[in-house]
Formats: sequence, C-alpha cells, structure tokens
Amino acid sequence: MKNLTLLPSCTDVIGYTHDHWKTDVFRRLQQERGSYLQHCVDLFAGKPRLYYDMDDPELERNHFTVWMNAIQRRDGYSNPYLEDMYNLHEMIHAIDMKYDSHSTHFDWSVRSLVNELKATIETEVVLYFAIPGLREKTFPFEIWADRFLRNRGLLSTQYRTNQEFFAADPDGFRDTLLKKRWDIRHGPAPGDPIEGMIHGYVARNDEWDRIWAECFAEIDGHMEEFEIRCLRNRADAIRWHAEWLLAKKGAGTCPYQHQAAEYVRVAADFKRRFASQTVEAAQRADGGMSTV
Repeated sequence: MKNLTLLPSCTDVIGYTHDHWKTDVFRRLQQERGSYLQHCVDLFAGKPRLYYDMDDPELERNHFTVWMNAIQRRDGYSNPYLEDMYNLHEMIHAIDMKYDSHSTHFDWSVRSLVNELKATIETEVVLYFAIPGLREKTFPFEIWADRFLRNRGLLSTQYRTNQEFFAADPDGFRDTLLKKRWDIRHGPAPGDPIEGMIHGYVARNDEWDRIWAECFAEIDGHMEEFEIRCLRNRADAIRWHAEWLLAKKGAGTCPYQHQAAEYVRVAADFKRRFASQTVEAAQRADGGMSTV
C-alpha cells in the first residue's frame, strides 16, 4: 500500500471517479442526469474515500481492503471495460458496507457474504441490463449473465423477457438473481460448468471467513468510529483513517499483511481450478474481445 489518495468531499469523490474511468462509455454515463451510473457514483460519494497503489500486486491484489474503505488502483487491464467494471464492483461493495463490532463471527460472516453477493449480482448481471451493448465488449466466453440476457432462463413468469422485468421492477429483478445465486452456493446444476465455478467460490469465501476470524471485530470497530467522525468533519475523518491504515501497515507491505498472505494461497488455488473462466482469461492481446 502506497501513494494514498484521500478524497474528503462529495465533489472530490465524484470528480476523481469520472476522471479515472478508462472508457468513454462510463465517463459519459456518469454525466448523464438520472443514469444508472450517475446514481451509483452519487451513493459512493456519500462518504469520503481513499484509493492507493499496490506495493506488491501478487500479495495485495486479492486483499479485500474496500472493507476498510481503501480501494486499490488496478491499472493495466488490456480491456478497459473490465477495468471500469472492477472499479464499479469495488464501489458497490463500499456503498453496501455495514459494520458492527459486536457481531458474532457468524453474523459478520453472513453480512460479508451478502455484501459480496450484492456486488457480484450488480456487476456480473445487472450492469449488462443497465448498459445495453456492454456485454459485447467484455468477456470472450460464456458467462452467467448470458442465460438471462438471451432469455434462456426467464426470471419471472409475469414478463415476456428479463429486460421487461428489469425495466418494470429492478429491485425484484435483483432479489430474484440474489436468490438464484444463493441457491447455487448449496449446489450447482449438474453439467453446468458456470454454476460449478460459482459454487467453487463457497470454499473460497469459507477460507476468507476463517482467515479474518480474529480481526473482524477490530476492523469493524475502527470503521464504526470512522463513520461517526465523518458526520462531524469528512476531511479530518479520512486523514485519521489514512493514518490508521499506515500504522497497521507499519514496516510491512500492507495492513493486515499476515491475512493477505494467507489468502494468496486460496485465490491461487481457485484460479488453477477455473483458469479458463476468470477475468485473467480475458486479458488477451486484443483486450478480451476482438470487437473492442
């Protein structure tokens, strides 16, 4: 963790986000009054934010520091749309993040899982319905969203297409996807490799819960105090928070470096098992899609 960028005000957050989209599509949509993307960015700007560069990408890339209101800059995606989707994914995490230092480990684990599912549903499915034409610019292989985009699996019998469902009842659309994703956790459909990969995340999430079992209350407690301080003075709060992050980093590479190192092994094992279906598989010389 290095080169921290502190964004105290709403205006700071909105301006930084706009300037750091990699595609004209995302920049344009953020400026479009009432658009899906403008709404997301406005919610994200509800708190001061912090971005940083990684000292050691191999160690830090899967370190979930958005939980600590610290978002990695990940330059270098060969497909700029995937980089924008990564940044939006982290923003959705941050928007939905809730803290309770008095939680049991089980309650914290469920809360973390729901946060992950919401961010996943939003940027792996909903985004394609909210931004028509985006799907053709992303992955060169079949993804979970395709069955819904192509209406091979209708999410509601009340509508002729999933597009109609999303337009008429976006919250119901999200809730239905969330239930489907939750069901896959308990077992994928036989012969469905995409659901098999999604189900593979269960073990990855369980390992993440184990790794953070001793630290979650400390982090949630700090973040509760941070949110209280934000109500008094956003600039002071984000400076205080940055000092805490750097103190936790100490002479090392990142805050909570032991936990980061443990999770590297978990993430590497997952990528070995599902190598052809990950974001990395889309990082070809043509940017993942020859049409981009």
